[in-house]
Amino acid sequence: MPEPSNHVNANILEYLNHFKAARLIHIACANPQKDGHKRSEKEKAQILAAIQTKKAEDKQFHERIIAERAEEKARRDDFKKKVFEELK
Repeated sequence: MPEPSNHVNANILEYLNHFKAARLIHIACANPQKDGHKRSEKEKAQILAAIQTKKAEDKQFHERIIAERAEEKARRDDFKKKVFEELK
């Protein structure tokens, strides 16, 4: 892989330095072996509730769209029938 010291172009240097740097997220805690970051049960419940709420909203939204499309299709079919009856 090319080294940043081999280039003078600012964009290439920025790109190479970005991927050369460590990209780990460090979370400070008293005892990293034992006390690593873990979500509490309350936090897990909040996340789950938010996901379920979002899923229910999305489901209602899509069901409304499906109903509107079905109504529109019924209107088009009625219009086609009327037009064909007038042509006969």
